[in-house]
Amino acid sequence: MNYKVEKTIKNFKKSFIIYLIIWLFLTILFVAPVATSIVDSKVGGNFSTPLFLENFIPAVSGFASIL
Repeated sequence: MNYKVEKTIKNFKKSFIIYLIIWLFLTILFVAPVATSIVDSKVGGNFSTPLFLENFIPAVSGFASIL
């Protein structure tokens, strides 16, 4: 019975590490365009929604915000 528990823990460990790596990659991929768009859309200390949307679409479509 103990070997079943050990095998389950071993499989869970592998899956958890894989999911963690994928989650980190996707977080970096999707948060970077939003962050750069927010920074670029501040004019005089105020947030500009039209400027945010104007910056957000090219940031998502290209990878310039990640590099």
